[in-house]
Amino acid sequence: MSTEQSPTVRKLRLGIELRRMRNRSGRTMLEAADHVARTDSAVSRMETGQVAVSHLVLEKLLDLYNAVPEEREALRILATEARQRGWWHAFGDAMLPGFDVYLGLEAEATTQWIYESAVIPGLFQTEDYTRAMLAAEPSPPSGEELDSRVALREARQRRLITDRGPALRVILHEAVLHHQIGGGEIMGRQLRHLHALSSKSPVTLQILPFAAGAHPAMQVGGFTVLSIPLGGDITYDIAYLEHRTGALYLDKPSEVDEHKLVFDHLRTKALDRKESQALIAAVADKMTFE
Repeated sequence: MSTEQSPTVRKLRLGIELRRMRNRSGRTMLEAADHVARTDSAVSRMETGQVAVSHLVLEKLLDLYNAVPEEREALRILATEARQRGWWHAFGDAMLPGFDVYLGLEAEATTQWIYESAVIPGLFQTEDYTRAMLAAEPSPPSGEELDSRVALREARQRRLITDRGPALRVILHEAVLHHQIGGGEIMGRQLRHLHALSSKSPVTLQILPFAAGAHPAMQVGGFTVLSIPLGGDITYDIAYLEHRTGALYLDKPSEVDEHKLVFDHLRTKALDRKESQALIAAVADKMTFE
């Protein structure tokens, strides 16, 4: 897990604290909105961490909620940190819409559950594989934009695939190993890289074989579930589903639990870690000699 503080997570923590204090004070969201000359939907976005809270608005809310000095100081610090820029903002032009939110959450996640059915996840891609993937787009990026998107993936890898990184629980459908993205040579190197990463301490990688047959993820495709500690005993879990024009963030407990249930079901049908490594190595050798 990155030691850098994520402004995305700070906004979440600030919002949770503001909602807790509002409820404690007996104030409604409409009363809070009237007090700071905002709409109730604007206050809702503050409390769900979707937007930063200005110093002026924060001070007015703290007055309304009768915050004690210790609470005021803690929330002022959170509000300041929430307005800072994360490391990923340097790659703004290289990101899909909304992906900055994901990177902010990913930066402080302690566990990720990842399922992919078609491609190697970005965290495990080699540069050649990434470039081949992007070249297959209807309007492929080129030049500086292409280099920026490759650099963004490499930056994520450096931050997350370390002994101090989050626990990465990964299930890949066997089809992922056979899609010759970039051709056999590039794919062979990619699979050998994947095999090497599968032995690192934060990574638990399993392959869901063709022989597993029908499974519930056929209805949803790839997804990631993140678990993010927000302080104390509070944990924020969210399911992330990416599509061509953006992404879905599902944080209702029932939605997150459903994706965790699917992942657990896939885990029981997947090969174990050693069997998965052996299959990856076998397919990599086949790619090399073709």
